[in-house]
Amino acid sequence: MNTLTRMIVVLGLLCSVVPLQAAAQSVGIVAVVGDDVITTADVGARRDLIMATSGIEPTPENQEKITPRIVQVLIDEMLEMQEAKRQSLEVPDDELNKAIDALATRGDTKESIREFIKRRGLSMASLESQMRAQLAWTKVVQRKLRRNVTVTQEEVQRAQKAAANSAESQIRIQALEVGIPNAAAEAKFVALAESMATDLKGGAQMAEVAIRYVKQPEVKFSQPTWVPEQGLPPILQQALRNVKAGEYTPPLRAGNAIQILQVVERKTIAPLDGDTEYAIKQLAIEVPKKRDKANLAKLSAVAATLQADYGSCDSEAIPKVELPTAVNFTRLKVSVMSPQQRSIIGNLEVGDVSDPLMAPDALRLVVVCEKTEPSAGNLPEAEGIRKQLFADKMELEAQKHLRNLRRDAYIDIKGAN
Repeated sequence: MNTLTRMIVVLGLLCSVVPLQAAAQSVGIVAVVGDDVITTADVGARRDLIMATSGIEPTPENQEKITPRIVQVLIDEMLEMQEAKRQSLEVPDDELNKAIDALATRGDTKESIREFIKRRGLSMASLESQMRAQLAWTKVVQRKLRRNVTVTQEEVQRAQKAAANSAESQIRIQALEVGIPNAAAEAKFVALAESMATDLKGGAQMAEVAIRYVKQPEVKFSQPTWVPEQGLPPILQQALRNVKAGEYTPPLRAGNAIQILQVVERKTIAPLDGDTEYAIKQLAIEVPKKRDKANLAKLSAVAATLQADYGSCDSEAIPKVELPTAVNFTRLKVSVMSPQQRSIIGNLEVGDVSDPLMAPDALRLVVVCEKTEPSAGNLPEAEGIRKQLFADKMELEAQKHLRNLRRDAYIDIKGAN
């Protein structure tokens, strides 16, 4: 995983290093890591960043759920900072600012990450600390661990053979999800999910059931989407393994939600070349706050209109529709796409429009405007594979080194609210 990708994936995940005595006098101490501390202020700032950038509703239940993971990430990043200091490695301000400016915010606005953080009232200091730690850890890995990694010709040849014979299993699924807001209401929403399952067994279509129930805020409907089967959580892979096209799973518990999945179809596709680049036009249709039958019908009609006519790839202009719609252009290489992005885009040809993709804030359409295949002048396949194997081994070495740091460090977790 390259440095920039890692930064984006863990956006906003670091605390500032605070001397122990000063922190103890002003705020609560959540954890002690060597001579440094993680405070309640650090955890709160991180929690705000995560929720703002991932669309998590900032409810007390969600805050309590994600806090232990936040604390662990902060501990790991503090260990990384301490190791960089032992190696006399620093991150100059100009290098830090360049990395921050290279980041983009979530959503379809064109504001910078700094503007996004300021507008939402988030902690820029927390983001800066996270970015500095990520850059410093990359330097640690390059200096201390690089000499431990070698890639043999035999490994390259084995990887070439595997790549030549590999294929990716894709599955197109749609889902109904019932959220469980609290333990006291669990029985009510379990019964609701069972009622939906009964309707489906009786021959009702999932979209029909969704319209019947989706007016309830706890119910969400995800329209058919292609996903790589290996990219699903193991519990879902197991649940879907013997489900044929057109069939449904029973209600499945996943955290604080219950899901019912339908397999629409399956297929196997050749793997995409990581150097293939796509130019993409994205349309994000604002989802009405009131998700009743009328508004859902309007949303569906707008999506159908834009699927039939998305304008052109040379302009942001689109046909006039009833709901606000944002337009965004981007270029992506396959190597930096998420599994879901690869699954969606890999099934489209130039000029094709994706199925509607439901997100918490918008119904999205993706248009492939251009596809650029690697040229013959690129690195030979063997060299590209060697580079990937080397990067994978470096990541494993980094993970092992971090485990050793955890083992050897003094860490006292006091808990956080």
